[in-house]
Amino acid sequence: IQGVDDDTVPLPIARSYVTAMRGGPRLVEVPDCGHFELIAPDSHAWPVLVGELDRLVDTPPVGGY
Repeated sequence: IQGVDDDTVPLPIARSYVTAMRGGPRLVEVPDCGHFELIAPDSHAWPVLVGELDRLVDTPPVGGY
């Protein structure tokens, strides 16, 4: 999960990581979001984060472990 307006870890870095991992991770870009909004429960990014965590809990691990 990456804030589009993050100036601590710029979006191109997250995109390059996902590209280098060739389909392993998934990048969720949150518009109008910087670095710290992702962990602020009162931000518009919080429901996105919670939704992604819920999705991960419901997703079997790679390799079926």
